Amino acid sequence: MHWLAAVAEPARGGQAGRFSRLWRPHMISLYVIKSINHKYRYVGITNKIEDRLRRHNSGRNLSTKRYAPFALILRESYKDYVEARDREKFLKSGVGRKYLDSLKLD
Repeated sequence: MHWLAAVAEPARGGQAGRFSRLWRPHMISLYVIKSINHKYRYVGITNKIEDRLRRHNSGRNLSTKRYAPFALILRESYKDYVEARDREKFLKSGVGRKYLDSLKLD
């Protein structure tokens, strides 16, 4: 069962239900950001990329706070969370980090 399956059903009669905002499919973005002032790269996933980047650059993310500001160096879109999370895990692995290095995205 998909992780949103419990709330992903529309109301009876075809009308939008109480959870209709969650029911609509969203594209999930995988992103890679690089610190402008430090040698630091961060890989993450979100469904609201602009808001997430704003949070990173304003210091509202504990793990990236001391490395701000950031530049977006890679963005990939996925239809579901599981697919995006698998790619995120790969890019955070040793082989994935080497792959990102080979792209010369700086």
